Amino acid sequence: GIIKEEITCDISKGEYFWLGLRMIDGVSIDKYKQLFHSNPFDDFNIDDLINKNLLTVNDDYIKLTKFGLEHGNYVFAYFI
Repeated sequence: GIIKEEITCDISKGEYFWLGLRMIDGVSIDKYKQLFHSNPFDDFNIDDLINKNLLTVNDDYIKLTKFGLEHGNYVFAYFI
């Protein structure tokens, strides 16, 4: 049979974020705002991950730090 799953906007935001963090450049803040019409800093507690040295902000991009790369599963789980 066919299994249907409803993808809410919040689920889409989280998936977009953790998949984007797997990329070298990370997640573009401007592109996120264009796609979801919201600010990722309002949608997620990114400052907490920055304070734990897991994420960093460089220009328009949020990406994993070296420490964040080593603990990526913890960071990704945050957005699921």
